[in-house]
Amino acid sequence: MSKMFTIKLLLNTLPDGYKPIIDAYNANRPGGLEPIRKAGVCEGGFEIPLNAEEIEKLKASGRMLDANNYVRQLRWSSGKLKSGYHKGFNEQETLLLYSALVSVFGADKVQQLPYDNY
Repeated sequence: MSKMFTIKLLLNTLPDGYKPIIDAYNANRPGGLEPIRKAGVCEGGFEIPLNAEEIEKLKASGRMLDANNYVRQLRWSSGKLKSGYHKGFNEQETLLLYSALVSVFGADKVQQLPYDNY
């Protein structure tokens, strides 16, 4: 059974920007997980580059690709981090991001909601 969930932040802004969240995530990520970074999209959010194996599979698919295909991403939408039509984080990455947000803002400012991609 999947334990996926949507992350909701109960703040209107990131008082100190993305850096503390990214630092907390990357400091606690286990070996084998790619580092997180700020997503380069107008909505803001987070992205994780695909690893070499994932990129090779993607290239072999023969599809037309753009920069969004080479990352897993969660974008801000009404205070929630959602993947929408893009490849989202896996369960382990989502849980680690949730933990990073809690460590930066406190448990009273971050919620786990039922999984909602859109």
